[in-house]
Amino acid sequence: MQKKLPWLARTLAIAGLASSAFLPLTASAAGMTSNFSIAGVGAREMGFEIWTNDSFTNGAVCSNPNTFRILSSYSDYQTIVSTLTTAFATGKAVHLWASGCDTDGVTLFIAAWVNR
Repeated sequence: MQKKLPWLARTLAIAGLASSAFLPLTASAAGMTSNFSIAGVGAREMGFEIWTNDSFTNGAVCSNPNTFRILSSYSDYQTIVSTLTTAFATGKAVHLWASGCDTDGVTLFIAAWVNR
């Protein structure tokens, strides 16, 4: 005969399973990327994207690892976009702080640095 869980334990177990269904698909590790060159840039309704063809390390392990997006809602959006377009135009390498993965597998980032 199967042992029944007490009411509270059963309720907590169900609540835990239900809440895990609502976890964002963006959950992943964050961290600094290694240096890479920007192969292309693009502006979209949700933000700004860059992509690379280089090999590099990325703390956020996303399904589309060579494309990065900063959402237009970030407070330093304009400054970061200006920094990255300048890096792209001058051929300078960059590295980013990856904050996780967006629902389409693109790496989200919140900070950028240009290397000399």
